[in-house]
Amino acid sequence: MSERFEIVSPVDGSVYANLPYADDATVDAAVTRAHAAQRDWSRTDLGTRAERCQAFVRAMERVREGVAAELAWLMGRPVRFGPSEVTRLGERATHMIAIAEQSLAPIEIAQSHYSRNPQTPGNYRGMRGPSAGVRRDGPGVL
Repeated sequence: MSERFEIVSPVDGSVYANLPYADDATVDAAVTRAHAAQRDWSRTDLGTRAERCQAFVRAMERVREGVAAELAWLMGRPVRFGPSEVTRLGERATHMIAIAEQSLAPIEIAQSHYSRNPQTPGNYRGMRGPSAGVRRDGPGVL
């Protein structure tokens, strides 16, 4: 196997980029940094997360023309459609940011009023907890 891989543009068959493969140590280091970033992110309050995500959307909108060119060369997507991809990304992201608090709230599945122990009012059944986070399932596989 080659130590580099080529990204070939569907536009004209030219090599758009020639990049090295990451070795296991590089991947392990990236996964370690991703775990740390995910841990820090999970400790960040939802309002700050929303602000940072909205800042990302604004940053993408500032580079919409460059994104259009990248999409054209990498996917063969006509340049005229590229800016609308960024617009739709912003619309979807803004919606997800707006519903995050409700969507991430614990979900009560059932509240049981029956209990064998008269001292306890019942049992709570629901879902809550942190996201699954970052995984690395095998050598070179994220």
